[in-house]
Amino acid sequence: MRKDVVIAEIGAAAALVGFALVFLGILITTYQSLLGRIATGTLAQVRTAGWISLVVTLLGLASVVLSTTWLVAGGGKTFYVATLVLFFAELAAVVAVAVYSTSQVLLR
Repeated sequence: MRKDVVIAEIGAAAALVGFALVFLGILITTYQSLLGRIATGTLAQVRTAGWISLVVTLLGLASVVLSTTWLVAGGGKTFYVATLVLFFAELAAVVAVAVYSTSQVLLR
């Protein structure tokens, strides 16, 4: 049963990485289109959101790597709990970056 959960977790984590990359792409495009046209403070907010999105992407990749390692290594309860904790941290971080990125792009 744990193996099925971790396999599903890998797929979901990879999909969440894709969402984070979409937000990162939107932020990069927004930053480049606004460069030189608006105040430096506003650009700094978009740049900060971009960095946060990049960190969330890396967190998601770490989740995929950890879960894959769990499968290859043959498991273990502590290792299994670590994969779940990292996955749910990634899930919360993706929601946070989605809200923050949207607010920075649409509500600027």
